[in-house]
Amino acid sequence: MPFWLVLVHMIWIGWCAVAMVWSNAYLLGKCSSQIGNLEILIFCGTIFGYHFAQPDLRLRAIAWIAGVIAGYCFLGVAAPVRSLLLVPFLVWASYYGWKWPLRAGLRWHIAWKPIVVAFAWAWVTVLLPFKNTPDWPLLLFFCARMVFFVALALPYDLHDRAYDQQRGLSTFAHRLGVSHTLRWMDVAFLMAFTLNLIQYALQPFGQMQLLALFLSYCLSSYLLRYLFRQHAPESGRKILIDAPMPLQWLFLYFAQGF
Repeated sequence: MPFWLVLVHMIWIGWCAVAMVWSNAYLLGKCSSQIGNLEILIFCGTIFGYHFAQPDLRLRAIAWIAGVIAGYCFLGVAAPVRSLLLVPFLVWASYYGWKWPLRAGLRWHIAWKPIVVAFAWAWVTVLLPFKNTPDWPLLLFFCARMVFFVALALPYDLHDRAYDQQRGLSTFAHRLGVSHTLRWMDVAFLMAFTLNLIQYALQPFGQMQLLALFLSYCLSSYLLRYLFRQHAPESGRKILIDAPMPLQWLFLYFAQGF
C-alpha cells in the first residue's frame, strides 16, 4: 500500500479499538464516548502493536512515537489497569515471537493465529476498561466479543494470503479457501449474536441495542463477503475489513435515541 494509505490505516485501526470500547460501554450500561488516559493508551498502543515493524522507516517512526505516547499514558492509569495490561502485552509478544526478526511467534501456528488476535482485542476492549463490572456478565460479554473478533480475523487472513505464503505462514484462509473461510466467518458472527442473546436474556440492555447488534452483524457479513466475492481492489481493503467495528458503534450510538 502507498504511504498515505498505510498512514490512514494506522489511525483507523487505533480508532477502531476505541470505537469498540465505546460500543461495549453502551452494552454494559457504562458512560461512553469519553476520551481519557485509557482511551489514548488503547488508541496509540494499537497503532504501535500493528505497525512497530513497518518497513517504511517514516511509518515505523510514527508507530514508535505512538508507542511512547502509550507508555506515557500507561503511567497515568490506575495500578489495577497496569497489571491487566501485562496480559495483552505478553500475548502480543508471544504472537510475534520473542526473537527478532519475528519468526518464532504463535502466528506461525495455524490454530492459534485468529484465536490469539481475538483474545487480545477482547481483553483490551472489554476486560481492561470494564474490570469493575460483575464477573459473570463481563465473562459472557468477553466471550461474545472474542468470537466477533475471530469473525474479523478470518477475512484478515484472506487478505494476507499472498503475504503469509511468501513467508511460509499457514493459515485457516490458506487451507480452507475463500468460500469456506467466509462461511466460518458467518458462523462466528452467528455465535457472537447468540451469546449476545443470552446476555440480553440474563441482563437486558435494550431491544434497540439488540437490534443494532443484529443489523451490524448482518451488514458486516455482507460487506466482507462483497470485498472478496466481487474481487474488490486490495488497496485499502484492510480499512474496510476493520469497518464492522466503528459500524457497530454507529448502530449502537443511534440506538440510544430510541
